[in-house]
Amino acid sequence: MRVAPSEPGTKALHKRDHCARISRVIAAFVLLLPTLYLVVVRLLPALFRALCAAGCLALVVLFPGALPSAGQSVSFGVVAGANIVTVSPEPNLSTGFRTTATAGGGMLVDLPGPVDLQQEVLFSQKGTAVTETFGQVNYTASYIEFPLQLRVALPSVWRLDLFATGGGSFGLKAFESQSTGSTLELQLPDEGSFFERTDASAVVGFGATFDEGPSPLSVFVRYMHGLREVSQGRTDVGPDIDENPFRDNPFPESAQTRTITLGLMIGL
Repeated sequence: MRVAPSEPGTKALHKRDHCARISRVIAAFVLLLPTLYLVVVRLLPALFRALCAAGCLALVVLFPGALPSAGQSVSFGVVAGANIVTVSPEPNLSTGFRTTATAGGGMLVDLPGPVDLQQEVLFSQKGTAVTETFGQVNYTASYIEFPLQLRVALPSVWRLDLFATGGGSFGLKAFESQSTGSTLELQLPDEGSFFERTDASAVVGFGATFDEGPSPLSVFVRYMHGLREVSQGRTDVGPDIDENPFRDNPFPESAQTRTITLGLMIGL
């Protein structure tokens, strides 16, 4: 006759199994360390931006409350629009507005009540135009941005469902460039950049959704107020970028991004 193991024996067995699993995880991590070292050290900076973008995307997707639970629905869509961009005013320097582009995708999580959660992953261009004795020079930084907003339903007008949004956004710089508005454009290496690698903004917006077709169609206007210093504080071009031809039109020594977006969303 087979005798069932006693309760203390079962607990000891479970404890040994748990310790064995932890040991296997630690061993696997140790074995992967040389590979991780080669990837991180030898392939930088070529893979740096891609790894950071993937990590930030994972954080956005796994943000607490981002994934729908039982009884909630989620919809996906595309986002595209035009940015009207500049930076915070700089004394003794004439900074102006530029028109750039933004595009990407989004996810809308239906929460109980009139408030939903809207997340996006966007490719967005920011910067400013500096007009001095040389003429106008356009400073552009292209970011991978991760806006996370609460979307509040407002009373409908005719067949339009109005809504307001508010939240924050984190941006990771992909690359930057300068141009005079003609065919001349200078791609800057990492050590010669004017923009910091990251940006953070407060976000508010307003929009309207037409939901009579096969997929919701929304138009929106959004303002993003930069909270982080994005200028590296270079007062001249420096030895790393002595090929920069725009010495008379320097990038502001202190700057925070300012962005107005006019956009279209399909599916959200």
